[in-house]
Amino acid sequence: MSLLRMSIAGGALILAAVLVRALTLNRLPKRTFLVLWAVALLRLLVPFTAASALSVYALADRWA
Repeated sequence: MSLLRMSIAGGALILAAVLVRALTLNRLPKRTFLVLWAVALLRLLVPFTAASALSVYALADRWA
């Protein structure tokens, strides 16, 4: 996966975390939001992905 695609995927994950936080701010424990941000940070810092037939990226590659 190229650096641009990884950055876009990280950005999409950050947007998803912001959306989940906005929609469920008073319903979920605060620790859940820390986990969401940790996943987003890990996604941006780790420069490789594991191949899987069930991943969202595999589905996106089929459509592209």
